[in-house]
Amino acid sequence: NCFLWKHHQLMLVVPLFLSLYIEDKLLNIKTLSMVTILLLTGSMTGIGAVLIGGVGAYILSFRFELRALVLPVKVALSTLLALGLFSALAGVTGKDVSLIKVLWERAEPIVQEQGLEKSNRDYVYIYVNRNPFTLLGEGVGNANLRFSQHVNIGATASFLSLYLNTLYSVGWIGFVLLVCVLALPVVFFIRSPSLRSDVKAVYLLSAYLGWLVVYGVHSEELSTSFAAIYAILIYKATQKPPLSRST
Repeated sequence: NCFLWKHHQLMLVVPLFLSLYIEDKLLNIKTLSMVTILLLTGSMTGIGAVLIGGVGAYILSFRFELRALVLPVKVALSTLLALGLFSALAGVTGKDVSLIKVLWERAEPIVQEQGLEKSNRDYVYIYVNRNPFTLLGEGVGNANLRFSQHVNIGATASFLSLYLNTLYSVGWIGFVLLVCVLALPVVFFIRSPSLRSDVKAVYLLSAYLGWLVVYGVHSEELSTSFAAIYAILIYKATQKPPLSRST
């Protein structure tokens, strides 16, 4: 149940940025609600995906224009109000809960030990250190079965990472192909004049980059939300601008 709850919160990454894309207001109730829910989960993956996705997209699409400041202002405003709601809701429980403290308690072992082997996913990275990747992999499904035998559980074990699952299933060749496919929207975005001129398009790229982060540490299978933002980016990037009518 805990896994499903956290997984559902990661589904907010795309709708959160889409709400910023659709709404022209500096603050809207949809974004505020989703940011608040994300903070209440205390999910390092979800919060990290939103932060890294937003910062990465902002850097890739940054232009020296006054309008470029709209994104950080909207995100900062929603975050500050969400933190206020978080504190208010936490105060109702009668407990002194600090979001930063909670997140640091989870991140501290990883930072101090300089590795994910000190996280609650340590068994995955211990397996990775002991089993090098191969050129062709072990086959789709077979890699998970071998991993299950290693950790000695009856259920099919998950690598909790699309990239690790690809490397073990179809090897380096399949991984290179995956990277090429995942890089397409980013390349199209950078090379698309229509998207580059759309200030709000940075929200679309933020959602996409956020999911790339999620696939690194949480999910090993492609999702519908990811497919949606992938398709939207490709569609937007390949649209030809309307022909201007001569007067």
